[in-house]
Amino acid sequence: MIKETMYKDRPAISVEGGGLTAVFLPEDGGKMASLRTAAGEELLCGAKGERYLPLTPDGSYVDAECSAFDDMFPAIDPCTIDGHDYPDHGEVCRIPHTAENLGDKLRLSCTVQSVWADYVKEITPEEDGIAIRYEITNRNPSPLPYLWAGHMMFAAHEGDSVFSNAPEDCGMRVMFGNPPEKPNVIGPFSKEGESYKYYLTSPFSPLVCGIDYAAGGRLTASFEGDAVRWLGVWMNNGSFKGMYNLAPEPCTAPYDNPQNAEKEGAASVIPPLGTVTFTLHLKYTSK
Repeated sequence: MIKETMYKDRPAISVEGGGLTAVFLPEDGGKMASLRTAAGEELLCGAKGERYLPLTPDGSYVDAECSAFDDMFPAIDPCTIDGHDYPDHGEVCRIPHTAENLGDKLRLSCTVQSVWADYVKEITPEEDGIAIRYEITNRNPSPLPYLWAGHMMFAAHEGDSVFSNAPEDCGMRVMFGNPPEKPNVIGPFSKEGESYKYYLTSPFSPLVCGIDYAAGGRLTASFEGDAVRWLGVWMNNGSFKGMYNLAPEPCTAPYDNPQNAEKEGAASVIPPLGTVTFTLHLKYTSK
């Protein structure tokens, strides 16, 4: 089922499938602002307040709504490559999307001016969840270094953990903070609670990740194809904005921007006038 609705004070469109209801904000970067189970439990970590804090093209990502599930493209950390300025946390989450209800699916699209690319995602209800198909087209006559990441901030409960199908011998590279002995398990909440992020240092596909809930239940995010092969993990026990979240961050290239990835031989590039496609499947299994 696809229908128009509201999220806080922003126009939204909900997509319901397989016991999940996802709410998207076309005017706000196509953000998935909410993901609820059939029992009404909110799985994403939302920002407090009744009014939505819009992110402008040149605004601060952290000072805006900064919550739930944003698409990051063409980078997370800002950089300049071949004369293109890659904005902080990307451009896609900053600009309005055209929304089309095609009956069996919702289509959201935009043009990414910073790197001259077309960005499309189609959200389709499935029997066991929701599928999101991404299509990114490079309009340049030259290769386009890029990074796509799913900035998935899930609501945390002490003892919840991030899981993946990464190789058992996969290493870890810390980006910031001080991960504990079990870095994939969220600790107790406090205003001084540790916030940290790390990447697994080996790619793997098809990538599967998600949340195992301490109280029972599992949220699974699985990808078709081999475009999304890397996984970052960001844990926030309270020190960041007083929020409490755990965030698997599947991506096409690691280390937050294309330049960092290239230095480690892990770059992702769209060929001249080429297109990359991949599909994310979201599924929730109850207790």
